[in-house]
Amino acid sequence: MASLWSPTDWPQRLAELQAPTGELKEAHLRRDVRSLGALLGEVLRVDRRWLIPRRSCMRTFSCKVLAVPVLCGLLSITLPAPAQTPASAQTPAPAQTSPFLGDWQVPSGTIVRIDPCSSGFCMRIMFLSPTADATTDIHNPDATLRRKSLCALEIGSRFHLSDATHASGGTIYDPKSGNTYRGQMVVEGDLLRLRGYIGFSLFGRTEIWHRVHASYVSCD
Repeated sequence: MASLWSPTDWPQRLAELQAPTGELKEAHLRRDVRSLGALLGEVLRVDRRWLIPRRSCMRTFSCKVLAVPVLCGLLSITLPAPAQTPASAQTPAPAQTSPFLGDWQVPSGTIVRIDPCSSGFCMRIMFLSPTADATTDIHNPDATLRRKSLCALEIGSRFHLSDATHASGGTIYDPKSGNTYRGQMVVEGDLLRLRGYIGFSLFGRTEIWHRVHASYVSCD
């Protein structure tokens, strides 16, 4: 198809583009509308498969012959896309019914409780394994905290849901080494896969926790 319009008077075209207001400013807009009308008429003439028959028009609408796919394509050029919701606003808040909440037994036998808190999901020790090497935080890098009991110690915080069964952005403290790691976790029924890492999740370790259903005597 030949070009619908091309400028023949370049000084006039430049004046249109530089005009702040008035008819001169709107001249190219009116010309563009005429060009789109001509383009639509050409498409309708060439391919009548897109036409909506008059008998299918609803009574509440004008029964003009329309090319719906073509019109939609033209509108998509001129209408702005809806604004995207900020990612932070899409993050669901921890709910009381979240599958993450509750008591979980770690491989050593210690039981950790996951609760909602002001920073997201938090974790604290509720039961110390009888085979635990220590009952106080002897490996804490802060020497003034090494006599603090491990019972009720918060070891995880700032986990936020990315969807119903995934949470990330948290930190995990390991009392066995005194190290703090970044963390993310996935819940699969009565299993929780917690991954701790430094830097990138690729360079880390995954630990599997099991949900606690039986009653127990809390250490606090």
